[in-house]
Amino acid sequence: MARRLLAILAALCLMAAMGSVGASALATNNYANGEFHILVIPDAHQTADEDSNLIGYIESAIMYMAEQKSPLDLVLFLGDSVSSSGCADKAAIEKAVGRLLAPVIAAQIPYTLVFGNHDYGDIPDTAKATLSRAELLDIWRAASQTEVEVEVEVDIGGGETETQLVTQTVGLFAEPEAPEHQYASATGGVTNFYYPIYKNNVLYAQLFLFDVGSKNAGEGGYDYVRADQLAWFEGLNVASVPAYVFQHIPVPEIYSGGFFLKSPFNWALPGTKNILGTNYFGMANYVNMVGTVLEAPSPPLYTDGWFETVTDKGNVQAAFFGHDHVNNFIEKFPSKKLDLVQLPGAAWNGSYGTFVVRGGSFVSIRNSTGGGATYNHDFFTYRQATRVKETKVGPTINGFNDFILSVPFVLQNVLINVLAPIRWIGGGF
Repeated sequence: MARRLLAILAALCLMAAMGSVGASALATNNYANGEFHILVIPDAHQTADEDSNLIGYIESAIMYMAEQKSPLDLVLFLGDSVSSSGCADKAAIEKAVGRLLAPVIAAQIPYTLVFGNHDYGDIPDTAKATLSRAELLDIWRAASQTEVEVEVEVDIGGGETETQLVTQTVGLFAEPEAPEHQYASATGGVTNFYYPIYKNNVLYAQLFLFDVGSKNAGEGGYDYVRADQLAWFEGLNVASVPAYVFQHIPVPEIYSGGFFLKSPFNWALPGTKNILGTNYFGMANYVNMVGTVLEAPSPPLYTDGWFETVTDKGNVQAAFFGHDHVNNFIEKFPSKKLDLVQLPGAAWNGSYGTFVVRGGSFVSIRNSTGGGATYNHDFFTYRQATRVKETKVGPTINGFNDFILSVPFVLQNVLINVLAPIRWIGGGF
């Protein structure tokens, strides 16, 4: 961990000597070994009150990767990180963010985030409804900032230099390396980020973070990635380099890959939701889907062409989503070379879920021998976290009470699969 901090400080020294006024804890890294490891934490729903199991889980995930000799390069919070209902003012939001980041800062790991519907405050009387999106992002940026003094060589003219002590603000927030790598949209939020990943100064992978917003999409339902955000993606996407997309709210195509089957002849019975002009009913198709489904997905009802845009060049290998707390599955679209990965919620207090699926995910991106990259994705549940040495995750999550809590979700899954035709006739999902 100390080595990582020294690398960041060394990079700051170099940038200061070059006259730079800012630095990115992520962009300064050049991954010579071609491995990039991300801890993805969806739906943390942290409040000003401590969620000891959640914080213990993050600590355990960090320790687990260290034990595997694959230290984390980035922690990515996948939306709904701070709960609307638990933060009455700005001070409470700052306290919640501070609690959530404490283990990340202690481990000196760069972090980033996308906002979700609860981050923006879909409950109108919360503080988030009065803070701008930029102000909310500034809270996250400031949470890890500290001032340090570093020695730099400064040109004093006449071909001479001298060593000067310079005060720099060091932060672990992963700032994009170029202004155009962060996109602020009037409708699409401020956490649209592009992170290029290098091996020996050669671009080998790309991360795209989309800010999906909240519930107020104008047309009703949850919000979606807008046309201007997709244009920003197209302008930066290097088609010859593998790319990975992260956003909070899933896309409507989550219905078509493996969980829902198309209605025969596209019949639309009364009350059936129509998504992208196609009707679906809830019968699991396990051919292209692997994982656990314990609730009906909740994507937006509309799209500005996300699926077509993301799959156009064929280089986006996977897209990761949160929002649905008790689903953790992968849907594969072989013809598009794309995986849609649904992650469960990580929160323990104040959020629905069960220890069966609750947790986050490790995403590892590795440079391929012949060029390009491949990814590996591993769910990391709370149950796995309890097996990490010196974990602070409470033992109750393996207890009988939590087994009882899982029963309604298991029954719901049975209803979704066995009684799907009845649900379809009655109006579908």
